[in-house]
Amino acid sequence: MADQKSPAVDPFAAWRDWLDQTERQLNNYFNQVMGTEQYARFLGQFGEFSLNMQKNMGETIGRYFASLTLPTKEDLAALGERLRALEERVASIERSSPALAPAGSAAALAGSTPRPPRTKKPLESGGKK
Repeated sequence: MADQKSPAVDPFAAWRDWLDQTERQLNNYFNQVMGTEQYARFLGQFGEFSLNMQKNMGETIGRYFASLTLPTKEDLAALGERLRALEERVASIERSSPALAPAGSAAALAGSTPRPPRTKKPLESGGKK
């Protein structure tokens, strides 16, 4: 008699089959549940609840920051916008009048720095020196 080896047994095959069947059953169940009117109504109510909670939390945090005299996100955004507008106005004034530019700025340095003397002579009409 020849030694016959049995094919390798996969110890996890039954577990994989059970997992596959369970996944299919749950998928079918949840597809049926999500197709109902009650589920759609629940999602709508949950969305409204979530938005109201977010709005109330934002207002509460805003009041809390105000009581601590701390700026809110909106306060910082408004301040940043005002600062940007001021910087643009100052830059336009400096561009229009270099004399008003601060001492270390590029516009002031360009107007006040003496240029070196020109030592190279232009070519004569013949094109050769």
